[in-house]
Amino acid sequence: MPALHSRTYEQAQAEFTRRDISAARLTAAAQHKDVTLPRDHGDWYICDTSPRPGDPLTAATTVTVRLAKDFSDCTTSFNGYLYEKNDPASTP
Repeated sequence: MPALHSRTYEQAQAEFTRRDISAARLTAAAQHKDVTLPRDHGDWYICDTSPRPGDPLTAATTVTVRLAKDFSDCTTSFNGYLYEKNDPASTP
């Protein structure tokens, strides 16, 4: 599994193509529970991947990438939410 952290989704697709890995194996998801991934998310940043970088990719492995619109949002989390106000565990 190539290291994709901090790259955009488009860059990840290009990296897969460069390595002769089908980009169709990439599955995108939002990094945060309170964010909806838009249809056009090519310029969103990769925060995390499954499998992890360095793990072997078998022919059947699907790669899930967790994306955020701004790279700085990758390290922001309120129990999995981008905005604290959306976290049910948050007290006002």
